[in-house]
Amino acid sequence: MRQRVITAAIGGSLFIVFLILGGLWFALLIFLLAVLAYREMIRMAGIPLFFAPSVLGLVFLLVLFWSFLHNANLIQVSPLFVISTETLFVLFMVLFLLITVVTKNRVTSDHFGPYLLAVFYIGIGFAQFVSARETEGLAFIFFVLLVIWATDSGAYFIGRAFGKRKLCPSISPNKTIEGSLGGIVFGLMGGVLIQFFTAPFVHYGEALSLALLVSVASQAGDLIESALKRYYGVKDSGTLLPGHGGVLDRFDSLIFVFVLLFLLERF
Repeated sequence: MRQRVITAAIGGSLFIVFLILGGLWFALLIFLLAVLAYREMIRMAGIPLFFAPSVLGLVFLLVLFWSFLHNANLIQVSPLFVISTETLFVLFMVLFLLITVVTKNRVTSDHFGPYLLAVFYIGIGFAQFVSARETEGLAFIFFVLLVIWATDSGAYFIGRAFGKRKLCPSISPNKTIEGSLGGIVFGLMGGVLIQFFTAPFVHYGEALSLALLVSVASQAGDLIESALKRYYGVKDSGTLLPGHGGVLDRFDSLIFVFVLLFLLERF
């Protein structure tokens, strides 16, 4: 617990400083976290980092971030070098399928899932986080983060105090329905408090709607990460953060939340 608290205090403080700074400094930090999360994902799947498709995935991750940074006006490049996410996905798929032929099935379709998650799930989640920091503002980001943290805390404490019915025992045995509902209540309360002090939205209805979405999505993101770790037979995604595991262990909720926010922008 002591190690966990020290890591959270140091890492959290540095993260907040970069978050407040915003701009390219924050973008570089998040890109580094995305690369580390990419490495954790393919490592969990038992795939070497220095492997042709792994290098290809890193290149696509970089291009994905490049496009998001351009759209957020953090970098200015020729439109010729900015590729839509849809085009990038199709191009990645085509190149990957060609690699399966060139390598005579040393790279197989079984590898596609981990790479797809590593590049697009992780990449879009982190890149949308950076984009939202620049386009929606700091108050919006703090709103989302504090709802996630409030949900996590509420689920933990309510689950410990009142949890009896298992939420999803085959994936995460310790999570309970009572804890999940408590997390949503805490998340909504956190959203109302942030709206009261910083007013990132015009109406409280908007704040409550987003807080509900973020609270539910953050718990889903945590369960998704648990399902992946259970499938690959690992306790933690990595060991970078003492007491917390890896980058994916710490940012699993945030990634899924911002993937959903990315989708909402397109509907």
